[in-house]
Amino acid sequence: MLLELGGFDQSYRWAADYGLFLAIATAGSYKIYHLPRIVATYNQDGRSFWQAQQYMTEFLQIQERHPLLQQPEWRDCRLQVYMEILAHPRGRLGLWRLGDLAAEMPQEVGELRVRLGAAEQRIATMESSKFWQLRERVQGWKSRWRTWRNLGRTP
Repeated sequence: MLLELGGFDQSYRWAADYGLFLAIATAGSYKIYHLPRIVATYNQDGRSFWQAQQYMTEFLQIQERHPLLQQPEWRDCRLQVYMEILAHPRGRLGLWRLGDLAAEMPQEVGELRVRLGAAEQRIATMESSKFWQLRERVQGWKSRWRTWRNLGRTP
């Protein structure tokens, strides 16, 4: 199968596997099955994970070259994703930019860390208060009541 499809495109350093998976999925001569279990996992210590910007660049280049993804419905879907990346560069697929942004704004990052620490302290104070403990107890009662009611019983 790998030889029939031309193997990995070695011009891609980070996303060659994605190109191969697209080729397998669209070749038409191979059956693809859904297995309702995990058969493989993504290695988050791999080069592609830590070089996300390079991976995304190649990922998008592969999509631009693949015939299936040039069809109007696929192009529209891809365009929506690109617009989301541009509109929210720190969200979803634009997450790789966070490291660059943090390096460019050390003062802002420091201020955010201070604010985060203060917020965590406030949360810890709230959780140790009598009001919070009472609230948790009431939530537990409500949860037990719902469970009893769903089982058709009343306490």
